[in-house]
Amino acid sequence: MIGVRRGAKRAGADAPAHPVSPMGHEQQAAFFRTFGALRVPGLFTAEIDTISRAFDDVFREHAAEEPDPRFSLHRVKDPEQGAPRRQIPGNAAIQARDPYGFVERSDQLAWIKDDPRVLDLAAALLGDGCRYDGSVGNIFNSYIHWHSDYFRSDVSPTMQLKLCFYLDDLDADSGALRVMPGTNHLGSYRESLYDEARDVERGELEQRFGVAEDQLPCWTITSQPGDVVVFDNTTLHANFNGGSHRRMFSLQFVQ
Repeated sequence: MIGVRRGAKRAGADAPAHPVSPMGHEQQAAFFRTFGALRVPGLFTAEIDTISRAFDDVFREHAAEEPDPRFSLHRVKDPEQGAPRRQIPGNAAIQARDPYGFVERSDQLAWIKDDPRVLDLAAALLGDGCRYDGSVGNIFNSYIHWHSDYFRSDVSPTMQLKLCFYLDDLDADSGALRVMPGTNHLGSYRESLYDEARDVERGELEQRFGVAEDQLPCWTITSQPGDVVVFDNTTLHANFNGGSHRRMFSLQFVQ
């Protein structure tokens, strides 16, 4: 695992110019810790074309694997378009915490995990002692019901988050990430919605509340390529209405 060094730069290059979020790091941290998610607009707009091409190259040059359906809530959106989700690296590598993840397979992507914009953001949200914990690339042909990333496992006592790079324009009608703000805080409110110790079945929330899951109160995080979307692994999230070839890779950081 690679320790976070604040202010680190890409080897042989200065950090490129980029749009500045209207939030400072202190405000971003307060927002994230309160609501469990954060969107940083335009953080990598300058490099997004290179990033997008490199993503496609990795999926063309390396074998992708379907997640084990026993441990995945992804449901196929268009059966003619194949698996609900394909990922790099495979299941065994992810479970083994293999540091050779997704961005590490491309010189055009590997620098991102050491870019000062990523490291400073992770340190602001998690503290200076946080560490990088791998990356995963995904192509989605699915929707997914409300869940946390501790699905069927114990919630970690230390905060873990994902910095997500969505490489397509997404909104509520095209598969944007939805989160239930505040569900990063364990307690009776969150337990009334979801409990990792309970085997939550598809349709349970709809039956309980009398409305479709995509109509439950939430924040739909509309995003454009170049934005970074961050969420706490504890935060309840979902997506609906997505198309058949949505691309995303994420960097995991641990407190």
